[in-house]
Amino acid sequence: MWIAAAVSLVLVLAAGAFAAWATSDDGGDDAGDADAADTVSVAPVATDGAAAPSSAPASAAPDPATTEVAPPPSNSAATPGVVEVGQAVRFTLPEGYTQSAVGPGVEITDGTLRFYAQVGNRPPGEDPLAVLQEYVNGFDALYASASYSQAIPEPLDTSGAAAVDGYIVYYRVMAVDGTGYKGVIDATRRADGLVSLTDLYTPLADASGTVLPQSVADELYASFLQTPSVGPEADLGALPVARLTSVHPTALLDGVVAVTPPVGWVVEAPGPGRVVTSHPRGERFVATRLADTSDPLAAQDAAFADLQSLWPGAAMSPFVASRETGSVVSYDAAFTAPNADGTATEGVVRVWVDLARSQVFGAIASGVAGVAPEPGHREFLFSALDIALTQPR
Repeated sequence: MWIAAAVSLVLVLAAGAFAAWATSDDGGDDAGDADAADTVSVAPVATDGAAAPSSAPASAAPDPATTEVAPPPSNSAATPGVVEVGQAVRFTLPEGYTQSAVGPGVEITDGTLRFYAQVGNRPPGEDPLAVLQEYVNGFDALYASASYSQAIPEPLDTSGAAAVDGYIVYYRVMAVDGTGYKGVIDATRRADGLVSLTDLYTPLADASGTVLPQSVADELYASFLQTPSVGPEADLGALPVARLTSVHPTALLDGVVAVTPPVGWVVEAPGPGRVVTSHPRGERFVATRLADTSDPLAAQDAAFADLQSLWPGAAMSPFVASRETGSVVSYDAAFTAPNADGTATEGVVRVWVDLARSQVFGAIASGVAGVAPEPGHREFLFSALDIALTQPR
């Protein structure tokens, strides 16, 4: 029930972000409405191209009364090929990976995929969203654009030395030139205050399909579950669906589903129900909660009608499935529309159908024909919304 996520190592280190959550004097606020989904997937869908999160716990934060993570017991001396994360929590270094100390934790990498892990002590019962927020605060402002999914609760696990639960958050961070990272962060807490935080990430442009070896997740989580108790236990209350805070403005579309515009974009309609954001060079992104139905054909008709309401006379290609499995499916279509000034608008329509909830969402990304789009911005918007809609919410 933990997984890892990602962040730009170079920029994070420059800001000293890795140690932030581990050296907090107040433990952070009990932020939030963490995702209280009762059908949380132990292995959530990975961000496109990023390593698939595993079913192990996230790394833990140290006691706020201390300034560094408590060292592992003396009987856990370094062993060749073994990655010591802290508090006697460890895993075997996979073949083809190297490890290095990063702040109070450890990072392993194969040159493309990076996996950071840290374990430490926090106050028993502290909301794991506080750990996530402290970690994210360390790099959030370093990027021109950043978006975060809702915080997804992990199911309670009572099979170890203490009960365990936590939160998962998917994210994308992007520089002005369109480069950046996509990943997933996992903060997993034990009832005795032991916390694991992991960050698994790859570059935005990476489409290699490289994944973290399952053995890493399995060993790390098992070690985190079974390492000896570090103190008295607190009752772990149910974690609700939540959202992190960010320096990047976010517009709520529906519940915890939000749209975070890339840098340079202006929000014209802040929601709920409909979010419209645009770029001065002519790009536009419109996200809408459409009429409820579980019929994909009816949802496609509604999406086309919404397109016509914005661009009368628009011509659209047939919808093609872009996601065919799971409880949420989606379909894409290209469109063109004439403008009064003689130019043309072109773009893509995507419609999501939540078959379990009979809910429909649509998004229209458009730009002026012949004008180069902002690098990476359309994918940034679509990908973040796709993750929010296909994960527990």
